Amino acid sequence: MVFTILPHQAYPFCINNKMSEDAFLNVTQILSNNSDGKGSNTFRVPKIDPGFEACCSDTDTNCNGKADKNTKLLFQVSYEGPNVKNPQEGLRLVWCPAGGHIEAIGKPGDFKYEAYDPDQKLLKTYS
Repeated sequence: MVFTILPHQAYPFCINNKMSEDAFLNVTQILSNNSDGKGSNTFRVPKIDPGFEACCSDTDTNCNGKADKNTKLLFQVSYEGPNVKNPQEGLRLVWCPAGGHIEAIGKPGDFKYEAYDPDQKLLKTYS
C-alpha cells in the first residue's frame, strides 16, 4: 500500500451573481480570520457580471490562511447598474465559511444574498 502526503490545502470560496437587469456585484473581503493577521481586504472584485462568479483560488492563503473550510470570512457585498437609484440599497456585510459560497439573487430593489456552508447548506439570507 502506498500513501501520498499532499501539501496543506486552503479551500476556495465563490461569489455567484445570479441577479438580473444588469446588476453588477462588487465584493471586498473585510475579515479573513487568518492567524497571522494577513489576508484582510485581499479578495476584491468589482463588477461581477450577471451570470458569472468570482472565486478565491484554493492555493491563495491570503484569502484563507488557516486552510480550514469552516473559517468564517466577512465580505462587503453591493451591486450597481443602470436601474440602481441608491448605491447603498444593496450594501450588506455577509459572513460565509471559506469552503462555502455566496449567491446574489433577484434584481435591484428586490434582492437577497444567500450564504452557504461547504456542504451546500443554506446558512443565512441577507436582504
